[in-house]
Amino acid sequence: MDDFLEDYCRANAKPVWMEYHAARIVHTLGHGNFTEGQKKAKIAAEREKIGRFLELMEKPDMTLREAEQRVWPESVTFYEDHFQIRVQMMKEDEDAKKPKVEPKPIPKKKAKMRLSNKLYIERELSQKQRDKLLAKGYSRLKISPFGDSGAAYYWVRRRYNESKEHAFFCYILAAELKRHVQKVKLNVNSGPDAVVEHEGRRYCFDVETGKSLSRQPKYLRHKFSQYRKEYSGSFVFVTKKSLRFKYAKYGEVITRGKLRKTLAKLFK
Repeated sequence: MDDFLEDYCRANAKPVWMEYHAARIVHTLGHGNFTEGQKKAKIAAEREKIGRFLELMEKPDMTLREAEQRVWPESVTFYEDHFQIRVQMMKEDEDAKKPKVEPKPIPKKKAKMRLSNKLYIERELSQKQRDKLLAKGYSRLKISPFGDSGAAYYWVRRRYNESKEHAFFCYILAAELKRHVQKVKLNVNSGPDAVVEHEGRRYCFDVETGKSLSRQPKYLRHKFSQYRKEYSGSFVFVTKKSLRFKYAKYGEVITRGKLRKTLAKLFK
């Protein structure tokens, strides 16, 4: 095709004009999926157009633009876009010669802990939003969800019969359970704080802050005894590490620092 381009440009006294059409056919053949036979046919057809163009240019009243439009009717804006088209074709030709580089995969963002609509972290709230939560009865507390980092301020919606600490850890527990199961039932008046089903088995979880140890010891013994009968597994999620031994007789104890690891092992 290089010989064809040289012949094409020598065919007329206006090499820039002819180069434009030569470059178009070379560009088309270079970027299309053509067989050798198809390429030869297209070049032969283009040579015929050159001959017709030169014949027209021998007429005294024929201008370059008129002759071009008769031979190449699809090219009607040479004067306006010749330069831009040539630049674009040259760029495409250069890009085609460059080795293809696979795009780097976009790193996945670390998923944030999904909180309930009854629990919010303060740093993500505006002052206006905080005022609205306060008006709706939300309580503010400073705490570390898993005990492995510095404490932060949270806004939590308490239910009528619980402390803000108990409510906070119920929502944290529910958020972590939803990483493994589709449905989590949170009880308010009776039963375990959280109940889930997994592969035909039912599991219950009770959040304990330690206040019931001295206030309701008989109630604790009774409720956990019932849980062991009704559920495949009964777990006690303690809010303080110091409580783990005090609740060990009631069920399998989970501390804040072991919550994620325990759930991952249970629902693997």
